[in-house]
Amino acid sequence: MEGFAASSVIHMKNVISGILNKAVDDEMLPSNVALRIGKIVQKSNGDEQENGKAGADPLSREETRLLLDVADGHYPKDYPLFLLLFRTGLRIGEAFALKWGDIDFNGRFIHVQRGLSRMKIQTPRTGRRVGRYDPATGRYVNGL
Repeated sequence: MEGFAASSVIHMKNVISGILNKAVDDEMLPSNVALRIGKIVQKSNGDEQENGKAGADPLSREETRLLLDVADGHYPKDYPLFLLLFRTGLRIGEAFALKWGDIDFNGRFIHVQRGLSRMKIQTPRTGRRVGRYDPATGRYVNGL
């Protein structure tokens, strides 16, 4: 994952792996795919893209729903973070650096003005950007 320190990537993988382990224990998944992540992530056909980066392999709607269900059931304190990340596409560092004033509840926009990187608040690497969220997420956020 370009742009993240190796320790951050390992931490993110461990969090996801922990949730998937719980889903395996609860017989909701046959195996924990996070355990098979190697040093080089390759496309499903085994080839890397021309630029050396692996192609994106996003979760399906069903996989996303399952992961959110497990997070809600077993990690309810972290569920709002998972929901925010999945519904908006924010980077983890951007989500951690959000302030309430960054959220436009009427227009359903999140103004990303900073990010957390290496324990420092910085301007996002792509500059300022705006993320839009759906009405269902807005209802959830308004309830916090």
